[in-house]
Amino acid sequence: MELILDVRTYDDGTYMLYGWDKILFVFPNDSSAEIDREKYLRNGYNNIRTYPLTKNYFLYLYGKDFDQYGDIIDWNGNIILNNIFFGPTNRDDNNDIDIKGIEIEQPSFLIALGVPEGDYFYWKRFEFKNDITSFLEVANSSIIIDKDYMISQVKIFNTIDGRQAIVYSTTLRNGSTSYSDAPVFYEKATAQISILTFKEDLIQTFEPVILFEINTMLGVILKIDECQASFNAQNNVCFIRILHANGTLYKSILFSTAGSVIKIENLKNFGSENSNIIVSGESTLIPFLYGGYILVNSINNINVGYIYDENGNNIRELDIPEIYKNSGNIYRSGVLSINNTAWMLLDNSSIGWSLTTFETPQVLNKAQFQNPLITSLIPSLNQQINKNELLNIKITFSIKVIKSTGKITIYELKNDNQTIFNIRQTYPVISDLCELQDGDNALSCQILQSTFNRPNSNYMIVVDNGFVRSFSIEEPLSGINKGFWK
Repeated sequence: MELILDVRTYDDGTYMLYGWDKILFVFPNDSSAEIDREKYLRNGYNNIRTYPLTKNYFLYLYGKDFDQYGDIIDWNGNIILNNIFFGPTNRDDNNDIDIKGIEIEQPSFLIALGVPEGDYFYWKRFEFKNDITSFLEVANSSIIIDKDYMISQVKIFNTIDGRQAIVYSTTLRNGSTSYSDAPVFYEKATAQISILTFKEDLIQTFEPVILFEINTMLGVILKIDECQASFNAQNNVCFIRILHANGTLYKSILFSTAGSVIKIENLKNFGSENSNIIVSGESTLIPFLYGGYILVNSINNINVGYIYDENGNNIRELDIPEIYKNSGNIYRSGVLSINNTAWMLLDNSSIGWSLTTFETPQVLNKAQFQNPLITSLIPSLNQQINKNELLNIKITFSIKVIKSTGKITIYELKNDNQTIFNIRQTYPVISDLCELQDGDNALSCQILQSTFNRPNSNYMIVVDNGFVRSFSIEEPLSGINKGFWK
C-alpha cells in the first residue's frame, strides 16, 4: 500500500486500513487480506470513506453533490449491495457523519448525518434480513437543535448492554475567533456536547442529554476524539478536546448508560502533575480500551508521546521509531486492540508510512478474562473437565454485582478450527439456575448433567454483555466473547 488514508477497527479487533490503492484487513490472529480499491471507484463522486459494519462486511460511502450513497462489500471484495441512497449531508466535512454496526440477535447498522445547513442531524437504522444481500430501513428520525447553534460533529458508539448511542457537538453560530485569559460569561453556552441514547429495541430513543458545555469563551471548538464503553470504570467515557487560540485542553467525561454525568476531569499532559496544561501544536489522544491513553504531540516538527494509566499517571515515554521523530506528520490514525496492544500508523510523505505495534505496560493490561472486573473463572481457561465433578460454573468479580438480563451459553465445538458448534445449554442469568455468592462478588450457575456428556469433546462458554450489573451504580458489565472461555 502506497498511502494510508484512514484506519478503523471492528468490534472483534479486526483492523481495516483504507489506502490509496488497496483496502487491507488485519485480523486478530495476525493474518491479513487485501482487496483492490480501484474496482470500486466511481466517476463524479467524492469524499469517499469506508466504515466497518458487522463482521465480514464494510460500507464504502461516497458523495455526489450533497447526497450520500454507499456500497456494502464483503472482505473478499464482493459487492453485496450497491448504490444505496442514505440522504444529504455536508460533503466537505468528515465530522458530520458516522456509521456503526452492531451484531445482537439481528445484525444492523446505524448511520448519523449532519445536514449542510448544520441546524439538525438525522439518523437511520438498517437491519439485515436473513440473507445479507438485502436489508430493511427499520427506523429513522432527526434531532433539531436551537437555531442559534450548528452541528459540529457526530459520533456513534456501542454500549456494553447491546445498545447504541450518538454523541454530538454543537457550536454557537457567528462566534468570535478571539480568546482572552479573562473569563467572560455568556447567557448561552458557546459550545455543547450532548448524547442521544437508544432503548432496548434500538429504534426508540430517550430525550437528548447535555454531557458538557462551555459558556466562558467564544471562538472555541469542541472536538470529540473518542467515545466508548469504559469496561474498567463501569460506565461510558468520551475523550474531548477544547481548541482555542492558546492551544488545546483535553478532558474525559464519564457518564452512565442513561446519560447521567458521573465525573468530568482534565487529563494530565506530558509528564506533568498539572492537569490544566494547554497543549500547543498538533496533538492526538488515543484511549486504551481498559483505561489509560496515549498522548502524542508534534511541536516544531519534533514528535513526542507518553503513555498514561486510567488515573492520568505518566507510565513512560512512548517509543517512537527514530525515523519518525522528526517528521511533521507522525500520526495519521491509531487504534488499540482488545488485549491492549497498541497499533499506530506513522506517516511521513518523504519516506512513506509504517504500521507499528508495541506492548503496553503491564499495569494497563488488566483484562485477562476480557473484563478487568473479573478476577477468576471456574472452570479455568483450557481446563480438562470431569463431568462428574463440575456441577457449577462460577465467575468472580472485584466488585459487588446484581443479576441482569443477559444469558450464559455452553457450546460443544465440532471442528478443529472451532468455527462449528452446537448449543449444549443456555439460560438467562436471572433464572433460578444462577445465584450470587461470596457477598454478591460472584455468580454461580448450575450445569445440567447432560451438558458435558460427550467424552473427548471441546466446549466453549459464552457470556452475554450486560449479564450482570454493578451493585453500586447498576451499570451493565461486559461479558465473555465466543472463542475465549474454552
